[in-house]
Amino acid sequence: MGVVGGFEGLDRDAVSFYAELRADNTKTWWTTNKVRYDTAVRGPFEALGAELEPEFGAVKIFRPYRDVRFSADKTPYKLHIGMVSQATVAHYLQLSERV
Repeated sequence: MGVVGGFEGLDRDAVSFYAELRADNTKTWWTTNKVRYDTAVRGPFEALGAELEPEFGAVKIFRPYRDVRFSADKTPYKLHIGMVSQATVAHYLQLSERV
């Protein structure tokens, strides 16, 4: 996964990131906040995935972009990040602003 260092916990800003994205789910907002996504959301998830990999197998982190081709909801970005282990028994973890 190319993560430097180990998992140091999830960033509290990730929840705020998704709350703000929910309020303004546009390409303009996303482009302005892409570095924030990479450092506060995706980076910690990659580090966690790397740490879990020896016990749970390879981990896939889902992309942030929605497939809107056949959806009535045309917002372009997912309001959560998720990952799944690719072992015999899959394990799924998701983070979003909502419970």
